[in-house]
Amino acid sequence: MQTTKEQGLIGETKTSSPPLYRIVMWVNYTSLLACIIFLYNYRFAIPNVSLLESFGGIIFLVGIILIILAHNELPKEHGEPKKITELATKGIYSKIRHPVYSGFILINFGLSLIFTNYVMFALSILLIPLWYIVSKCEEKFLMKKFGKQYMNYVKRVKWRFFPKVF
Repeated sequence: MQTTKEQGLIGETKTSSPPLYRIVMWVNYTSLLACIIFLYNYRFAIPNVSLLESFGGIIFLVGIILIILAHNELPKEHGEPKKITELATKGIYSKIRHPVYSGFILINFGLSLIFTNYVMFALSILLIPLWYIVSKCEEKFLMKKFGKQYMNYVKRVKWRFFPKVF
């Protein structure tokens, strides 16, 4: 009996999330947790400016809203890339191609401003290239899976993370 292996998002053959994605998510959640638990009272902080904290709260909420909007549009199979049968192209996906990643970027920056912390701010900046790499790998996978349909989607929705910015 011959078995076939299907390639996942970044070349792995497991049904779980790709290794790079798991690493980025681990770093993302670890930095968020560290900020919340350990860095709130840390003295290596930006001077207490309530306007800055308020702005951070707004950025954080926009990130949460982006993730909620994205998850409302995603097909159920999005957790297992091999099972995806259709592209999410409506709603927030008609404006940006990776709204969940955009949401995480905004959440990280928002929390760094809320907690007025340089370390979290630096981690937020360092995570952007990782999200970019994950998105490129995801797009490569979707291009293989959906071909011309995905190519047309990329032409129609030019912005990866933020409209008219990136």
